[in-house]
Amino acid sequence: MNAGVPAVPTPAFKATRTMPDQLALSLSGTVMGIDPDLKQPHVHQISAGISRLLPWAFAAEARYVGTFGRDIWRGIDYNQIDAGGAFLQDFLRARSNGFLALAANGVFDPAYNANIPAASR
Repeated sequence: MNAGVPAVPTPAFKATRTMPDQLALSLSGTVMGIDPDLKQPHVHQISAGISRLLPWAFAAEARYVGTFGRDIWRGIDYNQIDAGGAFLQDFLRARSNGFLALAANGVFDPAYNANIPAASR
């Protein structure tokens, strides 16, 4: 009947999902939170200008247009990778090992090789 295609079971309906439910499906799920004291953002736009008629049928005009916001929302990605610290040091060692291997045998290999002088773990 299915011609070799596996049958996909119908998932059980669940009205409220918890974090353990999500982690059981995927470890890459995101966690978000909303500030309960969140204020509605608003934006102000202002415009001012002046025009003057000058002698000899010349006109001069100066204008200013500005926009600024209050209580503007922003997102913070707490899952962002910190590229500093131990991660950066490990990356720099692997990069150095790769260039040392390239100079020694013509192949860029960032893995540690005890046979290459100056390679680091």
